[in-house]
Amino acid sequence: MKNFTGQIFRLVHFVVKNFTNQIYNTFTITFSWLTYFTSTFYNGFDSQPKLILEKDNSPQIVVQSTMLSIENYPYEFDESPKSLGAIGLIVLASDHVMEDEFRSIYKIPGISLYHNRIKNDVKVTRETLAAMEGKIADTAGMILPGMPLDVLAFGCTSASMVIGPSRIKEICQKVIPGVKVTNPFTAAIFALKSLNASPIALVTPYRNDLNLQMKSYFENEGIEVKAMISFNEEDDNNVGRISQDSIEKAALEIGQNPEVNGIFISCTNLRFVKRVEALEKKLGKTVTSSNHALAWHALYLAGVGIPNAGWGRLYQNTPPESNQTNN
Repeated sequence: MKNFTGQIFRLVHFVVKNFTNQIYNTFTITFSWLTYFTSTFYNGFDSQPKLILEKDNSPQIVVQSTMLSIENYPYEFDESPKSLGAIGLIVLASDHVMEDEFRSIYKIPGISLYHNRIKNDVKVTRETLAAMEGKIADTAGMILPGMPLDVLAFGCTSASMVIGPSRIKEICQKVIPGVKVTNPFTAAIFALKSLNASPIALVTPYRNDLNLQMKSYFENEGIEVKAMISFNEEDDNNVGRISQDSIEKAALEIGQNPEVNGIFISCTNLRFVKRVEALEKKLGKTVTSSNHALAWHALYLAGVGIPNAGWGRLYQNTPPESNQTNN
């Protein structure tokens, strides 16, 4: 009798317990859903319910945090970073130096620098330089596409000579109509003429055929070349690693020639802008380099006041508009 009574008691307890759990679970789910719909009513319908199981496998609805979404919020433009000028650079893929030297000079609020790299062969020959002509347009077109630039500078001295400044200008202005275009060769001619630096000495990394062509081009522009010195290095990766001490020694060697009034250090991959002023003081003569002249000429074309502290004679000189040779 006692066993039978105990079994009846356990059965009733089991039924009541499970019935109670079902009522609890039903109440919990109903309450959680009411909470979710109340929340989304006031906050939008971006939140999502999530079904989880407690340790006892009883279900529970948890409402994840809602997200406030505001669209078409009003905004204003800020053109102050390029309020004085937006200058684009086409830099050789193998160049180690150009961006760094430009940024050293362009610490001017309101001047913004935008650059893209053009694919090139690290071996520098007339053929590899000429091959860049077909890549200029695509490279230029990826500098702030759809936005105006004040100046676009093509960053290779020897390629400018081989392709030709007028052809480079034509290609760039077809991609970016109205942009002022410069290159190291054009900039150097303009700089040297504005300082009456002829006759000059050339310091280059190039092999002899390019050196002779450069001498001829300068002289065709009215700048006499009285002396040349070269590292004769074809590999552009090696050129970018030539020390400033080596460049200065070469410039001092050739610059002491009494027939020379100025020195041009050719190649945007030769690092020297920070030593230009000191070398001028040692030689008592005008000195400029590819990046030094190109950065100056780009500022001039943009109509920006040129910083004159620490950058040598060229940066103390603002030539009259009538002396301009490009654009």
